[in-house]
Formats: sequence, structure tokens, C-alpha cells
Amino acid sequence: MRKGFSTILYLFIGLPLTLSALLCLSMKPWILDRDFYKRFATDDRLYAALRSPEAAKGVEARLEIEGAVFSGPELVAALQPRLPEAELKALGSSAVDQVFDALESRGRAESLLLDLKPLKAALAKAAPAAAADYAKAIPVRAEKAEAGDFSFRPEGGSVEATARKVGAAFQAAAAQIPDQAEEKQLRVDAGLPMGRSLKAAFDSTTLTLSLLSALLVAGLALMAGGGAGAVLSRAGSFLIPPSVLVLVPGILLSLPGNAIFTRIGTLPPEAASFLSSEAGASLAAYLRAVLGQMSRGFFVTGLVGVSVGAALKALRRAFEPSEI
Repeated sequence: MRKGFSTILYLFIGLPLTLSALLCLSMKPWILDRDFYKRFATDDRLYAALRSPEAAKGVEARLEIEGAVFSGPELVAALQPRLPEAELKALGSSAVDQVFDALESRGRAESLLLDLKPLKAALAKAAPAAAADYAKAIPVRAEKAEAGDFSFRPEGGSVEATARKVGAAFQAAAAQIPDQAEEKQLRVDAGLPMGRSLKAAFDSTTLTLSLLSALLVAGLALMAGGGAGAVLSRAGSFLIPPSVLVLVPGILLSLPGNAIFTRIGTLPPEAASFLSSEAGASLAAYLRAVLGQMSRGFFVTGLVGVSVGAALKALRRAFEPSEI
């Protein structure tokens, strides 16, 4: 009777509580690490993948931007060498800082405000050179282009004239970008005491959950009855299932940077071509770096939990009477 009752309590209380504690322990190294997210937004390998020629091959044949029509692959190829990397990195870093400042209640910010003027200026500055490359690359057709259609160059039209029109369209599109981007639904009120950081609150919650789950698992194992060996074995049995549930994400998170990129032969031709290219190598390295820290947290926590659970079950033999 006691054994069945302890199992029911474990399924409805012990398992969720222990799983919550293990998940918090797994995410603790990175979940509130500002620098982790900055690395995510500013990693050079991400921008190397965006600049690679292979990235332009999967673009739609015709792209419409602010009422103007362009040839997708040629447009991307013309803009890639002039990607405003520094401005995009600064924008990403600023977004991360503002979100964390709001979470940490610094100034009680109620909105996310991003300065887009440097990005606008960089795009406008790159427009003439990008337009020249685009005008040279687009196909020539023996037909008249409609107003705003820059997807091809009419036969007899000069490259220079087309480049001027395309450059004007590029600059007009850049001018349509607002000077600032604001997200007004950002207010976060965590209800933290004055002077206490969100990270400290998360660490305290993780510690509390860990202690409560350990005490509950021990108490449920004792409730089921039996000798010391049976109690230890049952505690190990209670610890293993949530540990496996945490270990599995740790294994899965390593797949994008490893198994997926090493089995390109089983992927569709377009995806296989991209992943086997320089862009695919850059993207794989980027995902390994980004997901590596996340997967290590889940993997190590889950593995330690499974190992401790197995060790507790194995200790049962030490309390069993030896045969003479």
C-alpha cells in the first residue's frame, strides 16, 4: 500500500518537481547570460554564411521591395559584399542590452528602442556600387520594362542608365526604413526586491527546487518502506526518469552542428548543395558554437543525474546479505 501511494505521489509531484530542478540546473549557465546572446547575434560565422554565394541561390526569382521588382538572386549577390555587418552587429548587441536592462529593471524601461539611422546610412552609401553590380548581372530581354520593374535590362538599354535607376530605387527603399524601431510592449515587472538581480532570483529558485526535489525523492523512497538497500534503489529509480528527459535534449541539441551536417546525402538536393558549400560550413560552425553551451548544460546535468541514479540502484547490493 505504501509503495503504491509513494509511486502515485512521485508521478504527480516528485517527477515534475525533480524535472523542473534539473532543467533549471541545465539552463543556469546561459539562460540569463547577456554575453551568450550577444555572441549569438554577433558571431562572424553567421555573417560569413549570409555573404556566401550559395545563400543567393535559394532566393525567389522575383522580389518586390517597396513597389519595385528585382531579380532575386542577382539582387542578393549584389548586396552580399556590402552587407552592413558592423551596423547589424551593433543593432543586435543593442537589442540584447535593452532587453536585459528591462529584465533587470534598470530604469524600468517600458519599450525597446533601436536606432536604425546607422543601418540606413550604410545601405544608402552602398546603393550606387550595388546597383552597378546588379545592372551588369541581370538578364537582357527584348521587351520593354514596366515602371518599377528592374528584374531585367531592356535590350538596347545601357548598363549605366539601368544602374542609375536601380540605385535610385535602392536609396528610396533605404529611405523608407524608419530612423528608430520601437517595441512598446516590453515592460517587465518581475516583482523583485530592491537591489536583487534577476539572475540572483533564478539561482535562488534553482537551489530551492533542487533541495525540495532531493528531500521529496528521499522521503518518497522512505515512505515505500524496506531496508536501506531498497530505499536507495528506489531513490535511484525516481531520479533516473527525469534525468533521461533532460539528457535527451542535450543529445538533440548537438545534432544541427554534427549529424545533420554529416548526412547531407540523405537531404534534398538543394539543401545538400547548400550544406556542403562554404556557407554550410560556416553555418554548421555557427550552430556548434551557439548550441554547444546549451547542449553541454542539458547533457552534463542529465548524465550526472542518470549516473547518480544508477549508482544508488547499484548500492542495493552492498546492503544485501552475501551468500555463504
